[in-house]
Amino acid sequence: MRIQKRPTSRNLAGPSPHPLLCPISRRRWAACAFVAAFAVALPVGPPAARASEFVPGMEDLPLMDELRAIDGPGYAFDTVAGRLVEAYAGGDVAPADVDAFYSQTLPQLGWQPDGDRVWRREGEILTIEFVEGVDPVTIRFQLSPQ
Repeated sequence: MRIQKRPTSRNLAGPSPHPLLCPISRRRWAACAFVAAFAVALPVGPPAARASEFVPGMEDLPLMDELRAIDGPGYAFDTVAGRLVEAYAGGDVAPADVDAFYSQTLPQLGWQPDGDRVWRREGEILTIEFVEGVDPVTIRFQLSPQ
């Protein structure tokens, strides 16, 4: 009389043709699938820039969270040639942080750098300037047709 082995999780699929292809339990497979899906969902690269408001008159230009729009100065006109907008924002933020934010954010919105704090997109020029001698930091955003 021959004794037959009971199948176990190790030999259910029979011998593995290759050591790297060894069978694993469903629980381990599910855990691996979960970890892989989570890893794919993680952002790659620098953290996303944060902005919840937009520069006044420029509804497609995000305003850095640390900045607040300054009402009063500035203007917004639509002309046959394109938009003419000047807007101001200020806040307790380092100029280097403002530069980093817009250097990361603007290319994602289709803007191409064209000099120091000058950007071009679809026939428009955006200039970002720091107003000298004002505390807290004040920034002038100027948009005009090319």
